[in-house]
Amino acid sequence: MRKNNNGEFQIDVKTKEVFKGSSEYLPDVEFDYFIRSEEKSQISEDDFRCLRFHGDDVYQLDARIIPLQDLKTLIEKAENSGANFVVVDYHVDHFDYNIIGFEITRMDEKEILVAESLEKAREEKNKQEQIKKLEEQMKKLKGE
Repeated sequence: MRKNNNGEFQIDVKTKEVFKGSSEYLPDVEFDYFIRSEEKSQISEDDFRCLRFHGDDVYQLDARIIPLQDLKTLIEKAENSGANFVVVDYHVDHFDYNIIGFEITRMDEKEILVAESLEKAREEKNKQEQIKKLEEQMKKLKGE
């Protein structure tokens, strides 16, 4: 642990994405979760389905309801893939969630030095590209 340039205590960690899942591939909780096995033969895949809710408004947050066991299964898949952290991200196009598992571990001094060196090299490359673009703009302005 060390203090960074802002005076904050800093621990450097490395991240590796190890799992990607989505609630969009889960069964349609709004119907299939509650149907009894003897009722399944009464409906076809083409039939419209709905649930009528009574009580508290489950849609007040404009979000999808996910059975807890299904969410646990996604989390377990992430964990079994080596994740020790997950991101649960709301899908902007429809009512689903992306679950992304990350393995996040503390870096040793050698890894930190390598990472900082790569970061400095990227920054220098970006600066040189900006300088080149500005020089080209100056030439255009001068009519060269």
